[in-house]
Parts: sequence; structure tokens; C-alpha cells
Amino acid sequence: MRRPPITVRDVLAGVAAVVPTFANWLYQAILDGEVVTSDVPAYVAVDDAQTPLQAYANAPDLTDPWHVALSWWMALNDRGRYLNALHNLTWSPPAFGDYAWAEELLAGRSIASRVYFAVDDPACDVAFIRFVPEVAQSSQVFESFLIRGGRVMTLKRRPNGTWCVWGLGDRMVGARPVKEG
Repeated sequence: MRRPPITVRDVLAGVAAVVPTFANWLYQAILDGEVVTSDVPAYVAVDDAQTPLQAYANAPDLTDPWHVALSWWMALNDRGRYLNALHNLTWSPPAFGDYAWAEELLAGRSIASRVYFAVDDPACDVAFIRFVPEVAQSSQVFESFLIRGGRVMTLKRRPNGTWCVWGLGDRMVGARPVKEG
């Protein structure tokens, strides 16, 4: 790591093409300064004014990937009524078909409040939002932990600075296919 000198981020960006979920989660843990994990979810209630929902309620912002993810998810939950909104918030609407599979994939899950930016994308044009097994109220994690049954939404920044949903699945993907697709 000395000839030439490389950073931890460079190493993680290098392995992100092979193990993107691991690379992005480890990078975020390093940024947070915590690498503790537990199989037991550790949620505590959080005041509604401190949730990202409050900022969304005050002024939805399509340049904020979390706001786009929430808008997309809310439209998905009533896709018959908001199909045009889903199309406008999706990078490639034909890839999602009628969105029924996406609704099924996210059933019983809640949107998490953290945005992860792809470690292998220095421009920060690729982001991830997790969907976790449902929690009854707004909550905050007081310790890092592994989530079983979670889903990951991949978002891509458009040239105009707004975000859109690029993909949905069981894990994070490398930034390269997102930026090329």
C-alpha cells in the first residue's frame, strides 16, 4: 500500500466490483467509526421531528436520493394511481414492467433512513437505500447490526442533478454497471 500509496477507500473501491455490498457497508462503517455487528436488531424510537420524513414533509427534494426513494416507494404502494410518478422516478421504466414484482419484493419492509454512496464511484452519482423488515414506528439504530431479509434500492444521479431509481434487489451492486447502464 506504499508504492504507489493507496487509501482504504481505494482498496474497497477495487473490490467493490466483486463484493459491492461488503465494500460499501465496510466503507460506511469506517466513516461512522463503528464496526460492531449483532444479529439482534437494536432499534429505539426517534422523535418525528428528527426523522428524514420531516424534511421530506417540509419540502420534497429530487436532488436528495432519500426523498426520491421515499417518493418512489410511496408511489409503488398505490401504483395504479401513481404509475406516471413511478415512471418519472425510474431510470428505465420498461425494466420494471408493471412494478408488481417490485411491490412484492418490498412487501413487509420499511425504508431505512441512511443513504449509502457507492465507494467505487468518487463522483457520488450512485447511492443505495436499504429496506428493512418492518418497524412499527420511526426508529433509530443505536448499534450497527446485520439485517436479514433486507432489500436494497440502487439510485443513479441524472445529469440535471436529480436522482432516480435504477434497480432493486437483495444486495448492493458495483457502481460500474449502474454508470454504464
